[in-house]
Amino acid sequence: MKKVTLCAFLLGAFSFTTPAQEEIVVKEVAETASGDTVLLLLDSYEQFPKKKKITDYRLYQMGKVPVTFFLLSGLAYPIEHYMREVRDYQIPDFNYSYDDYLQFTPGIAVFALKIAGVDGYSDWGRLLTETSVSGVVTVGLFSGIKYLVDKERPNTSNLNSFPSGHTATAFMMASWLHKEYGLTRSPFYSIAGYSVATIVGVTRQLRNKHWYSDVLFGAGVGYLGVEVGYWISDLIFKDKGIKIPHAKRMFVDLKESKPSFINLSMGYVTGNGIELTEDIHFKGKGGYGISVEGAWFINPYLGFGGNFTSNTIDYAFDQDNYLIHHKEHKDDMTRIKINEDFAGIYSGNIGGYFAYPLSNRFTLGSKLLGGITGTSSSNLVLKLNPTAEYPAGQQVNALSNDKDISWSLETGVSATFLLNRNLGVSFFADYLFSDAKITFKKGLDVPLDMRSVGEEGRSNKFDTHNLTVGLSVNAYFF
Repeated sequence: MKKVTLCAFLLGAFSFTTPAQEEIVVKEVAETASGDTVLLLLDSYEQFPKKKKITDYRLYQMGKVPVTFFLLSGLAYPIEHYMREVRDYQIPDFNYSYDDYLQFTPGIAVFALKIAGVDGYSDWGRLLTETSVSGVVTVGLFSGIKYLVDKERPNTSNLNSFPSGHTATAFMMASWLHKEYGLTRSPFYSIAGYSVATIVGVTRQLRNKHWYSDVLFGAGVGYLGVEVGYWISDLIFKDKGIKIPHAKRMFVDLKESKPSFINLSMGYVTGNGIELTEDIHFKGKGGYGISVEGAWFINPYLGFGGNFTSNTIDYAFDQDNYLIHHKEHKDDMTRIKINEDFAGIYSGNIGGYFAYPLSNRFTLGSKLLGGITGTSSSNLVLKLNPTAEYPAGQQVNALSNDKDISWSLETGVSATFLLNRNLGVSFFADYLFSDAKITFKKGLDVPLDMRSVGEEGRSNKFDTHNLTVGLSVNAYFF
C-alpha cells in the first residue's frame, strides 16, 4: 500500500498558517523504490507571512520627517547666534513682510486646483477633514509650545520665538499640496510647495523674527500636523473619498540606481587662526556652516555637481600674544574691551561625486571639487572704558575689514541613510582649502599699536583651512 511521507503532513500543516489567497505549489513528486510517494520541493519560502519591519509601520512613516527636523533644530540651537551675527552685520535693515502672505500660497493652490476641477488625492469631504484636523493640530502644537517655552525673539520684541508659527503654517500647507497633487500628478507640485515654505522660513530669520532652531522645529510641527490629519481621515473614511490613489513608488536598490540629489546641510566649522603681523593675531573659536549642494549621477557610483557654502567663524583677538610684544600696554589692556567678532568664508565649487552603496538604504560618499572662495570679516572694534577725559567711554574701529577672492579645493566624506525612496539624511565631514585670506585694510591711531598693519592693508599669513562636521537633508531623484 502506498504511503505519503512526513513531507506531505508538513505541507498540510504549513497550509493552515499561510494566507487563504496564497497557494503552496509542489515542484516535483517522486516515487521511491518501495512505492512511497515523496513531495520533493516546495515552491518558495515567500508563501509564508513576512515579519513586519519597523519601516512598515504607520507610526514610523508619520514621524520620520518631523523627528528629523526636531533633531536638526536641537543641533542648530548651540550655533544659531552665529547666524544672527551675520544677518545683523550684512543686512541689518531687512524687514520685507512678504512672508506674512507667502505662507498661505501652497494651501490656496490646493483649493484653487480643486475648485478648477483638477482632482487630487481626496474628494471634497475627505479634503476638508484632512486640512481642518491638520490645521487644528498644527496651530495647537506651535501655540502650546510657544506658551510653555517663552523664548525671546532675536529682535527682543516678545517671548513667542519658539517655534516659528509662520514656518509651521507654510510647511503644513506645502504638505497638503504634496499629498494631494505631488504624490498623484507630478512631483513638481511638491517641489514648488516646499520651496515656498523654505523661503518663508529663511525670511523669518532675515527679518530677525526667529532663530534658526525656531524655523526648523516649526517645519517639523507643520509636517507632523498634516500626518496626523491624514491618519485621522483614514480612520474615518477608510478607502472612501479617494479620487486618485498615491503613486506606488517601489523602494530603490541603491546598487542599481543613480543617486542624483540636492540637499541642504548645516554643521560646525573650525578654522585656522589669523596672523596679520608678529604681534597681531586672532584665535579661531569655531562657528557654523550652511550649504546647498547637488549632483547628477551617470551610474550608481559616479556623478558630477557642485555646491555653494557659507561658513562663519568667530575670532578673538589674541591679547596674550600682543602683550608679549608690547608690555608697555599692559595697563591699557585693563581699560579696553576688544569685541570678539567673525569672519565669513563663501565658496562655490564643482567637480566629481562618488557613492558606494552598502545596502538598499545605506551608502557612503565622497567628493573632489574645485572653484572659487571669497573671504570677508567684521571690523575689529575696541571699546574703551570711561575716563576723566572721556566719561562716556569710546568705541573705535581699530581695524577695518577687507575682502579677498581666490581659488579653492574641497573634499569630504559622508554616510547616508534613506528614510524613504526620495528622502535621506547624511552625516558628513568636509574640508575646504583656499588661497583666499582674511584681510584687514587699515590700522588706526588707537591706544594700542595697531598701526603696524599699515595703511596699505595686511592679509593673514596663512591660507584658509575650514573643517565642517554636520548633518544634511537630501532629496533624491532616481
